Amino acid sequence: MFHIHSNSTIVDQVSTFMIETMKETRRIWLYSKKTTSEKLYDEHRQIFLAIKQQNEELAKHAMASHSCNV
Repeated sequence: MFHIHSNSTIVDQVSTFMIETMKETRRIWLYSKKTTSEKLYDEHRQIFLAIKQQNEELAKHAMASHSCNV
């Protein structure tokens, strides 16, 4: 029983470390480009406008495009 608990703790620690590393890598990548904030704003605006127009297909396309970039 001790080994199972011990392994679970190690797995949890490794998992937490990997999640934090992935978040930091993503943050660095996102903000390393000068135009990132403008690009993200434009992507969010496109999603908003599609929803406002009640255009489901356009909203799906805008979300999929945005999801690929973040």
